[in-house]
Parts: sequence; C-alpha cells; structure tokens
Amino acid sequence: MKLIRKFKKTSKTCGIHRVYSVCLFSIVACLMISAHALNLSTMTAFAAKNTNSDQPVVKLNSKTVQLKSAVSNTAPQKNAHYRYKIISYKDSVNKMKHSLISEVHSYITKNAKKNKMSATYIVNKCIDKRFDISLLLSQAHLESCFGDNMKGNSCFGMKGKGFINTNHAVDEYIKLMQTKYIITRTPEQLIASNFKVEGSSKYRYAGPGYGNKIKSIRKNIIKTTRIHQLFYSIQNMNTQIAMLENKYLNNGYTVIT
Repeated sequence: MKLIRKFKKTSKTCGIHRVYSVCLFSIVACLMISAHALNLSTMTAFAAKNTNSDQPVVKLNSKTVQLKSAVSNTAPQKNAHYRYKIISYKDSVNKMKHSLISEVHSYITKNAKKNKMSATYIVNKCIDKRFDISLLLSQAHLESCFGDNMKGNSCFGMKGKGFINTNHAVDEYIKLMQTKYIITRTPEQLIASNFKVEGSSKYRYAGPGYGNKIKSIRKNIIKTTRIHQLFYSIQNMNTQIAMLENKYLNNGYTVIT
C-alpha cells in the first residue's frame, strides 16, 4: 500500500512538471517568433527608407535590393545636366552682350557727333581680351571724344603710329595697356598712379591731373549706365562656362558650340 501511495504521488508531481515545461517552451517559442518578425520588419523599413525612389527596385525575401541598371543611368543624366547648364549660360551671355552693345552705342552717340567708333567691335574685343571696358571708353572719351577730335584714327591719343581705322586703334591700345600699364594692377590702381608705366616712375600718357579726369569719367559711366555691370556679369558667366566645359570634357563628352 505504501508503494502504491508513493507511486501515485510521484506520478502527480511528474504531471505538473510536464505542464510547466510545455508552457515554458510555448512562451519562449512565441518570444523568438516575435523577435524574428520584428527584425524582418525593421530591415524592410530601413531598406525602403534608404532606397532612391527614382531608381527601380525589386523585393526579395522582404529585403529591398537596388538594381545595378539604375547606376548606369547616371552618365546620360550628367551629360544632359552639363549640356543644359552650358547652353543656358551661353544664351544668357549672348543676351547680355546684345544689351551691352546697345548701352555702349548709346553712350558713344550721346557724347560724339560723328560716331566713328564701333560699339560692337569694342564690346567683343574687351570681352575677348578681358579688358575693362569702362576704362577704354573713359580714355576714348577724354582723348578724342570717340573720334570726333582725332588725327589719323588715333582715338586714344597714341602718337607715332598709323592706324588703318578706329578698330585697329582699339587693338593697339589694349595691347599697349596690357603689356605696359596693366600687367598685375587693377584699373583703379592704374588710375591712382596717374597712368605711370607699371614698375616705372615715368609718365607715358599725360601729366598731372590726367588720372583724376579719367576717374571722373569712368565713375560717371559706372553710375549712369549699365555698361560696367553688364561687362563684369558677362566675364563672371564666361568663367562659369569655362569651368563647366572643363568638367564636361573630363567626363568624356564632346564640346558644345
């Protein structure tokens, strides 16, 4: 009898342990399944957030994978981007150049009766040589009233040279200024020196007071016209175009004309 009671007690205890074991296993299994599901959900959300919406994607096993073909599309996009910017900037330069020519022509005709100097040639030459157009106009105004008071096409007061026409005089004037007077100096520094040859104490153009006269005329051009502003806007835009074209060529594309 004692053995039977002991067996019944032991069986009851083992049954309780089995129930506890099953419950504990079930709880652990549920926790593991929940953790795995949460991990997959987080990975999917993170991948979707970091994927470029403009590029094609494909989902595999709840993971977002970016297609390799999307990368190859960047080259044509860059090509179009550079082309658009360069063409847009060049169009802006052409528009500003037309406006500048009109402004220069108006200024010359306002101050000269015969109008012997070409506004178009002056603008194109100054842009090409990156020469301060306000300084050129100031000296042409003071020296010859834009050709009205000149001798032998010497509209800048340059002596000892025979000029074919006023365009030839513009060429020689810019060449002289850039090789003797404005090498490292700015136009303002040249005027302040009263037009001394750079690196020398000698006068070449005129005597005392000449720099102040040019300064006054140039200041009037800057304040009363758009010539100075337009000219330097074109210069800055041309610098941007050169930088873009350099990047464009470095990426293996052809020059845009």
